[in-house]
Amino acid sequence: MIFEKHEYPARITLDADGFYRWAVEMDDSRKIEQFKSMLAISLIISLMIVVIMALISIGTGYFADIMLGGLAVIAGIVGLPALLWWLLEIKLPGKTFQKFEMNEEYVKHVGFSGKDTHYLDFKSIRKIHVKKRMGMIWVRGLAVGVQVFVPPEDFRFALDYIRVRAGDKAELTYE
Repeated sequence: MIFEKHEYPARITLDADGFYRWAVEMDDSRKIEQFKSMLAISLIISLMIVVIMALISIGTGYFADIMLGGLAVIAGIVGLPALLWWLLEIKLPGKTFQKFEMNEEYVKHVGFSGKDTHYLDFKSIRKIHVKKRMGMIWVRGLAVGVQVFVPPEDFRFALDYIRVRAGDKAELTYE
């Protein structure tokens, strides 16, 4: 399969430019894992907004009204996007492919449009969470995380590559 200007094969392949590239077909369990992550992030952002609204409204006499507005914020920020994503990604048939790249400096989840690309420098990785059964290596920095899905045949290679470059400072956990 061809995306943008690079080929993303089903197995991890080293290209002439020094990048390892691959694409993984997403099954429902992987889609659900991404959905849970997106939902958790949206919920945290919503709760932060509601807490700020509550702190501002203390002593104004409009606390109940503002909290009702806060619930609307949560419904809007979390509910609607989550419902749409769930319908589009999980319940509608069709194959979804996720693309990944890594080189000596970082690991990257390449967005289909090129605009929603997420990457994390190896030196910024604080935690590596391994879900081998799902074929996922979740690398996390201070405020950023990237879910890296890997074909089963290449899982050990990708994990070792990331672990060595992240160094001893990165906590390694398995699930």
